[in-house]
Amino acid sequence: MNIGIIITVRNNSYRFQNKAIQPYGPDFTNIGFQISRARKLHRTARPIIIATTEQPEDDIFRDYLAEDVTIVHRNPPTDVWSRHNIAFAELDYALMIDGDYPLFDIKMANKLIESITLKPGFDIYHVDSPEISIDGIGSKVYAKSFLAKCKRILDVHAHKDKMAEHYWILEDHNPQYFKKKVIPFPGDPTVTPVKMSIDYPLEMAIQNLIIKWVGHYPTQEEYLQAYKEIKHVGVLHDSHG
Repeated sequence: MNIGIIITVRNNSYRFQNKAIQPYGPDFTNIGFQISRARKLHRTARPIIIATTEQPEDDIFRDYLAEDVTIVHRNPPTDVWSRHNIAFAELDYALMIDGDYPLFDIKMANKLIESITLKPGFDIYHVDSPEISIDGIGSKVYAKSFLAKCKRILDVHAHKDKMAEHYWILEDHNPQYFKKKVIPFPGDPTVTPVKMSIDYPLEMAIQNLIIKWVGHYPTQEEYLQAYKEIKHVGVLHDSHG
């Protein structure tokens, strides 16, 4: 049983160009920081696969290739299903990390990876917690069977080309078609639930401000504490209006 990690990313964002290679503190780019966090996950989940496009602006991701990091390309940029399908070539399951979530929750992600080995055979593995407001903080695990079932739906869908970019929402429209394992996760998540795409420049500025405030790359607990301190003294309001 092969388990991997897929980071889906491209530079031609509608909201913020080249967001994946923006500085994240003094030592990393955004994508570099994600890879560093992915390396902290269970060693059973390898390789780390960067799923991007064949567009020239995405060639830069080759700089991140390493012994444990590979890359797959696929055009058109909006055909994310095909990109993921290539990434799944040697995998049975993959932890899916969106390029908009540099602070995905490591503890929750490891819980998902452990669940695959304990109870294999599901299409989707998802952490459920009353404290989680968005999926990205915990990420999801998809099986190769999930992509195959989505493909069968896409093949008869009236808007196949458009749906391929966000094919995973087929899960919500056809819940009876997928075998889903929900893993309870009591307690608080260890990172703030930030999706880096609503106002990405502002969110990136806040995260870099926290790194500067702490003086180093914070642990998850330090990040939460620093956010509270900065918010309390009004630095966020004074800096960003």
